[in-house]
Amino acid sequence: MTVLHKNKVNKKMKSVSMINGYWYYFEVDGLEIAAHSSAFSGKQTIYINDNPVSENGSIFTTINRHLFQHNGKHYKIIFSETNLVHSEVVCKLYVGGKLDSVQTKAYLERGYKGLLRLFKVLIIGSMAGMGIAGLLAFIYLDNGL
Repeated sequence: MTVLHKNKVNKKMKSVSMINGYWYYFEVDGLEIAAHSSAFSGKQTIYINDNPVSENGSIFTTINRHLFQHNGKHYKIIFSETNLVHSEVVCKLYVGGKLDSVQTKAYLERGYKGLLRLFKVLIIGSMAGMGIAGLLAFIYLDNGL
């Protein structure tokens, strides 16, 4: 991967989106550890040097743990949703049983930008709902049902 392409990917993955989900990056013990959580399904995958080492998760739980080993060393990553309104997720990395790093990301930012993003989501959702309701009404009324 070229440096330019890698920078574009890193920039894209820094922010949370419904398409890209939540990405967290850690460097520890000479390893690149990436943790991904899907914003749609809640599925989570942990990568060491771009190789998946753990996968689980559910949209119905607010705390998920991943335990894995590499070169005899024990690692643990815990995802916890701390604010349901802003969809804030904290990712903690433990190495050898000790907390090494903590990162927090949220779908909705606090303040003006978060409200603007929420407003856009509500408007688009409302328009989609009205469009589907109108289409269903047209189909049922046109067929005399």
